[in-house]
Parts: sequence; C-alpha cells; structure tokens
Amino acid sequence: MDSDGCVYGLDHQARCLKAQLGDQERSRFFVGTQDYKHTNELHLIDFDEDESMITSHKIPHDHEIRAIAPSPTSAELVVTVYKEASKPAKACLWRLAVPDSDSMGKLKNDVGSMEAVTYFESAATSGPSDIEDILWDPSGSRNRLVARSKQSLGVYALKESASSATPTTTISIKPVDGTPRGAACASWNPHAEVIAAGVGSSVIGYDIRASTKVWSVSFNRFHDQLFLSAGSDCRVNLQSIISISSAPLSDVSSDNEDDEDRGYASRDEFGGGGKPTDGLVCTSDQHEDSVYAAEWSAADPWIFASVSYDGRVAVNLVPRDHKYKIIL
Repeated sequence: MDSDGCVYGLDHQARCLKAQLGDQERSRFFVGTQDYKHTNELHLIDFDEDESMITSHKIPHDHEIRAIAPSPTSAELVVTVYKEASKPAKACLWRLAVPDSDSMGKLKNDVGSMEAVTYFESAATSGPSDIEDILWDPSGSRNRLVARSKQSLGVYALKESASSATPTTTISIKPVDGTPRGAACASWNPHAEVIAAGVGSSVIGYDIRASTKVWSVSFNRFHDQLFLSAGSDCRVNLQSIISISSAPLSDVSSDNEDDEDRGYASRDEFGGGGKPTDGLVCTSDQHEDSVYAAEWSAADPWIFASVSYDGRVAVNLVPRDHKYKIIL
C-alpha cells in the first residue's frame, strides 16, 4: 500500500462504516460502535489527504449500531440500525446538528448531537424480525428506502413530519442452496429498480416494482474495475476486474504524450506503464481483528476506508502505480 494513509482508533468495538454521501467535497466516513455495556457513538471522520490527517466529530448513540445508511443527497441525514438487548433490531432516520469545522474543512474533534426524525417498523409479516440494513434509493430520491432483514425486503416511502414509517411493499426472501440463513447482504443497482441480495452462495436480484427475482451484480460507484473485499482474515483486498469494466482503455502511448504535453510526469515514471489487468491490486494488513466493512470515499475515487471489530479504522489510497493505469 502507499504510505499516505493513516489510522484512527475508537474506544469501542465496531463493525459498520459508510461514506458520507451528501457532502462530496471532503472524504468523510461514518463509523458506528457496538458495545453492550456502555453508551455507543456515531463517529464522523474526515480524512485530509494533503496532511495525511484524520479529524473527527462524535455523537452519543444509546444502543449498539449494527448498520449505517447516510442519505445520498443530504449530509445531515443518516439512518442507523441499532440493537437493544433482548429486542429486535430497529432503524431510525436521524438529523445531525451541523458539525463545526475550521476554515480548511477539518472537523474539530468535538462532540455533537442528533434528533430522531422517523422510526422504521419491521417489514416482517409474522413475528418479530431484525432489520439488518437500510438502502437509500441511489437515484437521489430523499424519501424512498429499502430495509433488509434475513427473510424480506421492505420498501418505504417517507412522508414529511411522519414520526414512523411502514413498508408500502414487502418482498419475501426464500432460502436457496439448502441454507435457511436468508439474506446476508444487499445492494441497490444504481441503474435499475433491482435489489441484489446475497442469499447463501448466490446473488439474487429482486425487482422491487414487481416483487420478482432477476440476476444482478453491483459495481463500485466511481470506477467499476475496482472493488474491495474484506473478512475474518483481518485483511482488506483491493482487486481489479477490468475485463468486465464499463470503462474503455485508451492507447497508453497517447496518454503518456498527453500527460507530458500538460507538464505531468508520464505514467511509466510512476511504474504504472501498461494496461491494468484482472487480479489483486494490493492488500492492506493494518487491522488485527476481523474487518466488517470497507467503503469508498464519496469525494475522491482513490480513497477508501475500512473498520475492524476492535474499533480500528484505516483510511488508504489506491496505489499510485495502479491509479495511473486507469482512465479517469
């Protein structure tokens, strides 16, 4: 990895991290802590690439945070999925008080507050069921969301001033591949009305208009030839899938000539000559516990963050030699 990244430590365990999508001027990420015995915290961290510095703004949160869903259009709105002892996991849309920052945009490492806007009722058709994740409509709609549980997807249409929301559509998720575990993860296709859910060893697409299945995959929002993977081996892998990327590759020599004409160093001077290929780009081994989330910055396509269960957040950059192989 490049040596330009840095590490931020939390006082509690954590397993969820998401980029703040509503403000794409700064590389900022939400991190939620998970502690059964103490008050938890929602951290907003800011990464300054020029100074390789992390600053933060933390907000007390009564219960352990299981998932985070920032609004794609508003920096002050975020949903947390949280768990209270002996009760099903719930979700709430919060409005954050605007955090203080200096003239350069860095956060002031202070403590803030938020107020509850809307609570989400479970999409379960029978018996209590944990909400495990919330997905915002990637088209930019501020009032449409989907809640994922293991057995169902619930589609919600938020109404102004409504303190609670019930699903307008419920889609059942049935076990496949002989496993009863249901959906473990899901992502909303940014180009279609389709939710891709990981069920067992399969990825199944659900058309949320017709409540039916199609197959689908989800790609990185900036450069779909790059994706992140992480897991219990404490590593974050940055991988390339250029063979199925939507981005065309240009002639390398002409790119180098253009760079030199503009006064930039050629790609070959950075060790990045040649076309990118499929395979592992690099591995980050900055974590000492299972890595539960890895997320791309909403402001910079070359910055990503990850969080491990021990509360360590690592922010890194795509290696420069690979960066110069990719068409911007």
